[in-house]
Amino acid sequence: METCYVGINQVATGARIRDLRKARGLKVKDISSFMGFESTQAVYKWQRGESLPDLGNMIRLMELFKISDIKEIVILTGSADEALPVIYWVKVPKPLIASSTVMTPVPTP
Repeated sequence: METCYVGINQVATGARIRDLRKARGLKVKDISSFMGFESTQAVYKWQRGESLPDLGNMIRLMELFKISDIKEIVILTGSADEALPVIYWVKVPKPLIASSTVMTPVPTP
């Protein structure tokens, strides 16, 4: 099986978090409170693509947004040549990237 490298696209994932939040009628403060944060700074950084939630916080976001598949939040990128902030690269089977990079519309609750 052919493999390729993929990474998490920070900017697109941040935009996705923002879109999911807005589609559910939530404010940044609502997410911060749900997460137990004292300020909204981390959520704003996520939305701007400056950082990403760690795995535990990503799972909490999935709970808040009522999402069962992490690919509904995380946007992957398939090329190391793309000039985008990427957290890490991982080698995966090629069919995974084809289905993971498509940005689907944000479902409304």
